[in-house]
Amino acid sequence: MAIMDIRTIQAASALFTDEISRRIFADRTLYGITGEDRYIRSVIATTEEGMALEKTFRERTGQKKLIFGAGDYGKWLATYYQDERFAAFVDNNEKNAGKTVCGIPVITAEEMTRDFRGSCVFVTPRYKYKEIRSQLLDMGWPGVDIVLVGELADSIARKIYFDQPSLPRRDDEVFVDAGAFRGETSRAFFEWCGGSYRSIWCFEPSPSTASQCEKNLSGMPGVSVFPAGLYSEKATLGFIEDKTESRIVQDETYSTQKISVTDLDSITDVRGGVTFIKMDIEGAELEALKGAERTIRKFKPSLAISVYHKPGDIADIPALLHGFNPDYRFMLRHYSLSWFDTVLYAVDMR
Repeated sequence: MAIMDIRTIQAASALFTDEISRRIFADRTLYGITGEDRYIRSVIATTEEGMALEKTFRERTGQKKLIFGAGDYGKWLATYYQDERFAAFVDNNEKNAGKTVCGIPVITAEEMTRDFRGSCVFVTPRYKYKEIRSQLLDMGWPGVDIVLVGELADSIARKIYFDQPSLPRRDDEVFVDAGAFRGETSRAFFEWCGGSYRSIWCFEPSPSTASQCEKNLSGMPGVSVFPAGLYSEKATLGFIEDKTESRIVQDETYSTQKISVTDLDSITDVRGGVTFIKMDIEGAELEALKGAERTIRKFKPSLAISVYHKPGDIADIPALLHGFNPDYRFMLRHYSLSWFDTVLYAVDMR
């Protein structure tokens, strides 16, 4: 879709019936058109964790605010909440001291205790917030003035793909994990369904990551790891391997390797149907769903599809799926304190 195609936007908007989905759709569409960060802040505020953060800001009006951690999570906080006027970044890496990040100075923890007593500290690292909280308490910082943003980020991320009550649970689940990475989502699926399933199909095109996925899931029954990506057809495509953002590229000038891709219909033609499809494949979702048309029309699986990689996906993907199955109910939910991890759910309501 061209991002300014108003008719496509209006048609897709009409597919969402709940208030949260409509709000996310509107704000993500406006973000795609304008690039203005305030729309992402509004999307984040549809989550429990985002609402808690907004409440904290309201309660701290007039108090100086610091961001502990000048990494990605700290940068996102400074970007989406810039009107909170953070006084400084605090970072344990002394090499960052004296620099500016997002136009905000970076200081050391020692400078913080000397110059910013009485400030509220927003601790942003997702994986080290407990250690940093202990560090601040040891420095004499009041616990009431420590906000664990990293804990909120961790909480929201753990809910992704499986938090909707309307998702049916079946004893014979066949789960497709497209973009399986190291198997984390398949393990989350195992917990969600209480271990009651028939099989799990993991698609991971990076050979090294597919091997790691197979190793990590070796103790779970019924797991098949396909060292291939899902797409609209069988092909060999260019690929960039980039930690958690590996992706297919159309211009092979920029690719670092070649990968095999296949369409899901070819797999289900041989193996039979599926009940639940999750896709997070860095912008290839629309093409992969085109390659699953027969599967979706015939078996009507529940879907959890990432729709944040390309601006047009937020409208194009639900429109495509509605054409495959008019009985789908569509919902949008968000799972980060940043721009990424907006998920489209489709559940057959017949």
